[in-house]
Amino acid sequence: MAGPPEPKKETIQIIASSTARHPSIINVRTVETPVAKVTAEPGPQRRIDDIPTPLYWALLVTSAAILILQIWNYLS
Repeated sequence: MAGPPEPKKETIQIIASSTARHPSIINVRTVETPVAKVTAEPGPQRRIDDIPTPLYWALLVTSAAILILQIWNYLS
């Protein structure tokens, strides 16, 4: 098996406008991005079925009541 991938090396060259007081070419050295190894363990899984059905209905009725009140305020 091969070792870890090498960091990506990038070089950029920026040409400044002639009105700048600094030199017209700025050469940025190679930038190495570090490779970090991240391991994540799965946490406790919550299933949608664990939420009680009456809670869904209560949320639906509440949102419908708020919508009706907003329409009523808008029309009055």
